[in-house]
Amino acid sequence: MGCLMEKGSIDKTIAFHGHQCPGLVIGIRAAELAFKRLGGIEGKDLVAVVETDM
Repeated sequence: MGCLMEKGSIDKTIAFHGHQCPGLVIGIRAAELAFKRLGGIEGKDLVAVVETDM
């Protein structure tokens, strides 16, 4: 099974977050969903705070 996420997105998120962890992909997906649903924020920074009980 291949990864449907761009490696660049994962690398940028690891750099921002400081380390790689299981919840990282959940955070990326949550940010993508928020970006898609909010719309009209192209070119602006988006930071998503996603909490999990892992």
